[in-house]
Amino acid sequence: MSKRQVWVDSTSYSQTEAKPRVPRSWTLGQDSFARITVHRMRGIEGWFVSCHALDLNQADLCSTELEDAKAEACGAVKKRLARLTTALVEMGAMEKPE
Repeated sequence: MSKRQVWVDSTSYSQTEAKPRVPRSWTLGQDSFARITVHRMRGIEGWFVSCHALDLNQADLCSTELEDAKAEACGAVKKRLARLTTALVEMGAMEKPE
């Protein structure tokens, strides 16, 4: 059984920002080493993903809808992790996972 994803609004709001405030940053695993953040960048259209644990910083996402961007971000992190795992196996630093 898979665990339900809990995305948290992690937007830094300015005190002078007009209401209603619109979230620009969502984080999965807020207190985790491998937290994933889907966010906007000021002055640039679209959604981006960052996962600092995997050196994935402000990578452009193709999705325009938030929920699609979250799914795409998780896919990007899984892909980066698979590449890292393959590299470690090839270097002999770990055995191939089952």
